Amino acid sequence: MFKLIADGKVLGIAMCLFTFIGMAGCNDGQEIKDLIQNTNRLQIQMRSQASIVPYRLEQHQVLKEYFAEIANLALSLKRNSKFAETFNAMALNENLNDICGKVLISKSKEWAGVIQQCTRNGYFLCAEEVRAYPEIVSTIREKLNMELQKKFDQAEQCRMASG
Repeated sequence: MFKLIADGKVLGIAMCLFTFIGMAGCNDGQEIKDLIQNTNRLQIQMRSQASIVPYRLEQHQVLKEYFAEIANLALSLKRNSKFAETFNAMALNENLNDICGKVLISKSKEWAGVIQQCTRNGYFLCAEEVRAYPEIVSTIREKLNMELQKKFDQAEQCRMASG
C-alpha cells in the first residue's frame, strides 16, 4: 500500500512538473509572439518617422528602439538555444513571409534610405544597431533550422530584408 501511495506521489509530482514545463513552453511561445507584435509596432512607428528628415531626437529614438529590438531578437536566438528552438517551432507553424513582414524591413529600399539620412558629412549619426542591420538579419537567418532557412530564402519579405 505504501508503494502505491509513493508511486502516486511520484506520479503527481511528475504530472505537476510536466504541466509546469509545458506551461513554460507555452509562455516562451507567447513571449515570442509578443516580441513579434512589439517589433511590428516599432516597425510601423519607424516607417512613419523615417520619412521625416532631417532626423531629430524623436526620429533617432524611434529608429534606435526598432533596430535595438531586432538586435535583441538576433541576440536571443544566438545565445539562448531554448529560445531558438521555440522560435523555430513557432515559425514552422506560421507563415515565415508574414513574420518577416512584421519584423524586418527592406534592405535595399527602407534600410538604405535610413542609412542615407543617418550619414552627414562622412559621420554616422544614428545608433550602431541601425548600421548593423544586415548582420542582424544574417544572424536571425543563421539561427533558423535548415527547413526554415530555405523558406527564408524563398519568402519575398525575408529576401527583401536580407538582400
